Amino acid sequence: QRGTKESMRYGDWKLVRDTPGGKFELFNMKDDPYEKRDLASAMPEKRDEMIKVLTAHMEKAQEVPWRRPGEKR
Repeated sequence: QRGTKESMRYGDWKLVRDTPGGKFELFNMKDDPYEKRDLASAMPEKRDEMIKVLTAHMEKAQEVPWRRPGEKR
């Protein structure tokens, strides 16, 4: 899907995925504010912890009724 990105920030950490099904990248924004060093492979526990939180949030967001009652598509 065009324009679909997923990301979350938790403290100094940022998790990003540019395309659905793509790989996640993990950055420490305090040490690397320009996101030059992907730490996803070096820190799999932190990456997986953040993926779990992001996935739960995205699943919950799917349940939000974005349209007003009676509004048509």
